[in-house]
Amino acid sequence: MKFDRRTMLQQSITGAGLLLASTALAQTQNWSAPDADVPSATLKSMVFQSKRLDASTADYRKWYIEGHGPDYLSFAAPYLERYSRMFVEKTYMGPVDFDCVSELALRSREAGLENAKALDSPEGRAALARHPKIGTKPGPNEAHNGQHRFSVDERLLSGPPRGYDAQGLRKQLVLVRRKPNVDQEAFLHALSKFGSGIARDRADSIYRLVLSMAVPEPKRAAPMYDAVYLIWPNKEANLASAFAGAPPEAEVVNIVDVMTYEPDLGAL
Repeated sequence: MKFDRRTMLQQSITGAGLLLASTALAQTQNWSAPDADVPSATLKSMVFQSKRLDASTADYRKWYIEGHGPDYLSFAAPYLERYSRMFVEKTYMGPVDFDCVSELALRSREAGLENAKALDSPEGRAALARHPKIGTKPGPNEAHNGQHRFSVDERLLSGPPRGYDAQGLRKQLVLVRRKPNVDQEAFLHALSKFGSGIARDRADSIYRLVLSMAVPEPKRAAPMYDAVYLIWPNKEANLASAFAGAPPEAEVVNIVDVMTYEPDLGAL
């Protein structure tokens, strides 16, 4: 998929509308209010979660993949288009305070409301209680709230549209923050241009590149990252060095190798 300068600018302007409107609204709200039951601003969200401190990585992944995930899908599957868990394998710029990044995509606004009802129902609570969390010492980001959970506006920069990712697929995440005094539209345009340029120059190394822009939400904490690049490398390609040099409008906080576990919701 090729993007010329005009296409990137048009995408930046279109996508910025939602982001700018959400940012303006969020600035008038109370960021510190409880957010566990706050609906998402978009149909897609990312959650950066940590395991309990005394749980091994192997046990945590087994619990999530074989226990908690299926328990959640037992009632939530009809409402979801995507439920992907990406487990941290390696970091390039120091440690991170999470062990897994979950991506959720709802089928519709109505599906989101039904999912929330199901979560709060006796049947939903019973399903999630079937496999208690592994370990006893709470981790820093166990809860699905606060700055570690935020809605995203997902933009395909290169490659085919997203579909089901096979179990164990390796991806790379680039975690980005916006520099002070940079407006949202300039930030979005800079990241779109930067990512599309790398995808063009490294076409032999990148199968797909997605830019997920965080969307600020009323009554939620400000997102811990303002944007996340998701990279599907070809074979064993490593794009960490290519993305380490961010455009002037942005700061790359870290780059992370992840291993993906995503159920094929179409087969359930």
